Amino acid sequence: MTSLLIFAVSFSLQVFSTLPATAQDLSPQAGEESGTLENSVPLTYSARTDTCLRNADIQPNGRSCSGLGLTFMGTNACGAGCSGSAWIDIAPDVGGLTGRNTVVADPDFGTRLVRVTDYSLNASGTSFSTASGGNQGLWAPDSTLFLVRNSSGSQLLFTLDTASLTTTLTAIHNSSIGGDCPAPATTAPCQGATHFVKGADVNFSSTDPSVMYEMDRGSYKDIPVIQINKLTIDKVNPSDPSTWSMTRVKLFNFNCEGARCPTASATENFVNGLNVGTSSHNCLPAKYNSTWTDVANPSNDDQSFTLAVSDDGQGGKPKKGPPAKTGAVFAVVYRVGKGCRTYNSFTGTIIGDWGDNGQIVGSDGVTPLLDKFNLHGAGDIPDSKYSGISPGNTTCAEVVDPSKCAYSCSYNRKPAFCENYFWENATRIVRPCTDHCDGHGARGFLNIYKGKQYRAHTFGSPHLPLTPLLTDSIGFPGDNHGSYGNSGTRDLTPMMLAISNVCGHAPGIQGSGACDPVYTGPRYDEIVAIENSVANAGNTSNANGQHCNYGAGPTACVYRFAHTFNTGTNWMFNTQNAMATISPDGHYAVFESDWNDTLGCTDGTSSNCMDSITASGGGIYDGRTYPACPMANLATTPCQRSDIFVIDLMSSRQPPGPLVAR
Repeated sequence: MTSLLIFAVSFSLQVFSTLPATAQDLSPQAGEESGTLENSVPLTYSARTDTCLRNADIQPNGRSCSGLGLTFMGTNACGAGCSGSAWIDIAPDVGGLTGRNTVVADPDFGTRLVRVTDYSLNASGTSFSTASGGNQGLWAPDSTLFLVRNSSGSQLLFTLDTASLTTTLTAIHNSSIGGDCPAPATTAPCQGATHFVKGADVNFSSTDPSVMYEMDRGSYKDIPVIQINKLTIDKVNPSDPSTWSMTRVKLFNFNCEGARCPTASATENFVNGLNVGTSSHNCLPAKYNSTWTDVANPSNDDQSFTLAVSDDGQGGKPKKGPPAKTGAVFAVVYRVGKGCRTYNSFTGTIIGDWGDNGQIVGSDGVTPLLDKFNLHGAGDIPDSKYSGISPGNTTCAEVVDPSKCAYSCSYNRKPAFCENYFWENATRIVRPCTDHCDGHGARGFLNIYKGKQYRAHTFGSPHLPLTPLLTDSIGFPGDNHGSYGNSGTRDLTPMMLAISNVCGHAPGIQGSGACDPVYTGPRYDEIVAIENSVANAGNTSNANGQHCNYGAGPTACVYRFAHTFNTGTNWMFNTQNAMATISPDGHYAVFESDWNDTLGCTDGTSSNCMDSITASGGGIYDGRTYPACPMANLATTPCQRSDIFVIDLMSSRQPPGPLVAR
C-alpha cells in the first residue's frame, strides 16, 4: 500500500503537475541570466485534460469514459442549419439584458467566469466585443486592467479585482466628440482626459501598466493624420477608478508633416543619422488620407510599431482613378529613437530613416524576392526585430510588370502568394513562410504557430522547425483563434485557443455551412490551451512541456477550461468566433459571447429579437424589413446582443477519476 501511494504521488508530480507550475520555478537555461522569465506565469494548469465528451465515449487508450464524460451538452432544437435563437443549451443564468459582475461556474469544468458588460452600458454601445484576433494588447502588463470594444467603435477601460473576480468601468471610456487632438504640426497634447479618440484603436503598453497607445486616424482642420498617441493613466485616487484620467501626447505621425513634404518634415529631428522626431518624410505621403490601418500594437519592449495602411479600405487594390488610389500597399514600422521605414508591398521597395533601403530580397539576403501584392494586414511581432506581413487578394497579373513578379507558395496545386511573410525590419530581407503556414495562428516571441496543429515557424527561418504542438487524434472541431500574450521571451508557457463553429449564415458569408445539431466532440465551443512542447524540447525543468498521457506516453496537454456558450451565428465577426485574449500573467482571459442568445436585444428588449442568422444578412422580422445588423441602427433594430466575459483560468478543477486513466 505504501509503495502504491509513493508511485501515485510521483506520477502526479512528474507527468500531470497537480498544482500549476509557474515560470518562476524554472532555472535559467545555459547562457541566460536568472530572472528573465516573468514570475507566476503558469507552465501547467489544473484543468480538465480528459478526452471524454460523453460517458459512452472510448478514450484513445481503449478505456471507457463511463463516469468521466461531460454532463452538459449543446443541442439545437430544430436540427442542422437552424437559427441561433433555437439553441437550448442550459447556459448559466447571467441576468439576461442586465447582469454585470455576475459570477458563475461552468457546469462541467467548475471554472469561474464573470460577465463584464450588459445593456446598462448602452450609451457606449449596444453590443460588445474584444478584437479581431487574440494577438492584440488588450491587457495591461500586470493583468489588472483590460480594454473592451463595442459595436460603435468605442473603447472602454475596465479594472479587474482578482480576489472577487469583479470588474469596474473606469472614468476612461467611450468615444470623444472629436477635435481634442492637435493639428499635425503641433506638439501640444490633446485635451481629452477621459475619452479615447473616436474610432481609434487602443492597445496597452507591453511594459508599463499605466500606458496605452492610441491609433488616431482622425482629420484635424481638414488635415488627415495617421498618428500614434501615447496615453498615460493618471490614477488620481488609485482605489477609485471613477477618478482616473489620462494625458495624451503625440508619439509619432506616419503622415509627413510640414510645407516641404515629402522632401522633409517639420517635426523630423535627425541626430547622428537617426530620426528622433515625431514624423518622417520616409513614411507616408503628405496628407495621406487613410480609410483603414492596422492597430498600433507595440513590440514586447515598446520600441517598435508596425501597421498596414490603406486609402481604400483593408485589402484595397491600387486604382488609376479617378480618383486614384494607392490601396493597401504600405507597411510602415516606427522604431522609437530611429524613425520610420516603409515597405511598399506592391512594388517590392523599402525606404527609411534607418536600415537598408532598396528592392526586397529573400531569405538568403541576396536573391531578389519577386512576390508583389497588396496587403491584408501587417503587424508587430513581440520580438521587435521582425514584422509580420499578410498579402491581400491581388495576383501577379495585376502588377505593373508581371514578368518581375513571382509566387513563393502553392495552394490547391496552383502558384500563389504565401499567407505569411516576415520582414526583418532593419534590412530588405522578407522571408516567405512556405510550408504548413496557412490558417489562423498565435504569435509568440520565438515562433508563430499556424494551422490546425499549430506548427511552429521561427521568424528568422520560417521553414523551420514545422513541429506541431497538437499531436493527438482529436484535433479541434471547428475554427480556432490563438492568443499567446503570456509567452514571455522563451515561449515556454501554454498558449490559449478559442474554438468556434461559425455557421448558418447566408451563402457567400463566412460560416455559411449548416449548424451542427449537437456538439460533435471534445473542445467544441471551448476555451482551451496547448502546452508548448516545441519550445520546451530538452527542457527537463518543465518536463519538456509534456504533462499528459492520452494512452501513448507523455505528450503535451490540451487543457480544457470552459464552454464559451456561443452559437457561432452572431452578426458581429468577433462574436461569431468568440475571440479570446489571454492576460500576460496567464491567469485570465477576456472573450465575447452571445451566451446562447440569452443576453437580450440591441434595442433594449429582453427577448424575441431577430435571430443572428437573419440579422447577418438583413431580412424580415415581425412583419418589417430590416437591413443587416452591421448596417442597422442597433438602438432601434432588435438584433441579438453579445457581451464580454472574463474567465479565471486558474479556477478550473481536475477531472474526476485517476489521472492515469487517459
